Amino acid sequence: MMHCYVTDYWSDVKIEFLLSRMGVVQFNSSVILYAATFPLDLVRRRKQLEGAGGRARVYTTGLYGVFRHIIRTEGFRGLYRGILPEYYKVVPGVGICFMTYETLKMLLADIATG
Repeated sequence: MMHCYVTDYWSDVKIEFLLSRMGVVQFNSSVILYAATFPLDLVRRRKQLEGAGGRARVYTTGLYGVFRHIIRTEGFRGLYRGILPEYYKVVPGVGICFMTYETLKMLLADIATG
């Protein structure tokens, strides 16, 4: 019974339309999200890796001190150093997650009303 419903549903829906409309929104939202939060993640990673492998400790202050140090030594662009590999990792995962959520939401709403 459920298999027939899902088969009938997907035969009526144009997959290309769903992927293009929802994919653009998901891509934009994930890019904006990670652009806003990446500097905090960068500081967290640098604090975690500080002193690893016998390297000298560089960041002796708290969160704001690390931000100041990065901006002073590397400039504002230093806060976004390494964001491109992060996008390669995160954007597909976020897209798959949103696509699955939206598709299941539509399927379950149709079952509840039908």
